[in-house]
Parts: sequence; C-alpha cells; structure tokens
Amino acid sequence: MHITLAMLKPDCFHRRLVGKMISRLEEHFQISAIKTVWLDQSDVDFLYGKYKGKEFYEVLSAFMMSGPCHVLCLESRDAVSRLRDVIGAEREEPGTIRGDYANKEVRRENVMHASDSDSSALLELEHFFSWEERKRLGIVFGDEELVE
Repeated sequence: MHITLAMLKPDCFHRRLVGKMISRLEEHFQISAIKTVWLDQSDVDFLYGKYKGKEFYEVLSAFMMSGPCHVLCLESRDAVSRLRDVIGAEREEPGTIRGDYANKEVRRENVMHASDSDSSALLELEHFFSWEERKRLGIVFGDEELVE
C-alpha cells in the first residue's frame, strides 16, 4: 500500500460538499487519518510557495485561509497517481471530483488539493500530522521511530 495526502479546501465547507468528497474518496482509498485545520500563511507558503510572486498568489492565500480544511491521509496502491486521476487535473473532466464539483468560474475553488509526487506526499503528511500522529499511523521518516 502507498500513501498520499488530500486536502479538502475551504470551498468544500462553504458549499457543504465535505460528505460528498469523503464518500467519493472512500470509493477508491482507505482513509487512515483525517483532521480539520485552519491554514495560516506559513501553511499556504508551504503548499503553494512555488507560486509566490504570481499575480494570483495573494488571492489564493486569502482563499486557503478563509475557512477550515480537512487534511486526509489516504492509502491505496499507487496512491499519488490514483488520487490525481480521481480528482482530475482540470475542472472540465467529467466524472472526476474537480470535473463534477469545482467552481467553473473561480479557478482557485477546485475543492481539493492533492500531493503531486510520493516525496511531496511524505513532506505534506509530515507538515500536517505530528510525529505522534504519524507514529500511530505507522508513517515515520528516517530514524524517527527510534526517538521517544
């Protein structure tokens, strides 16, 4: 089994889509952890820092901090690529989560963030889940399991 991170963005809460998103994810993944977080600027910079300086970055930051997000640890075979297939890269892909639920008028409101690689998934899981939480899930990095 492989793991990845998914994040339900604030528009899921604002539009009352959380239950639908979780149900869709459960069709394809085992959800091994879920938690609600309120992002601050450092979290947004961590996730989307590569876009800093772009004209849309301030609006994206404000949107991501506008409400709660659900952070999920998902398990399945080829979890990263599978999640990207399930959510869809573009909002125009019918049958994908973004194709079915993303706001067609507002680009940043695409309902979900997904890790884009195995290494990003591990870094993002490390960022949003404490060592204690990851230890309970069996997600440890390097020598972490030796540290008490």
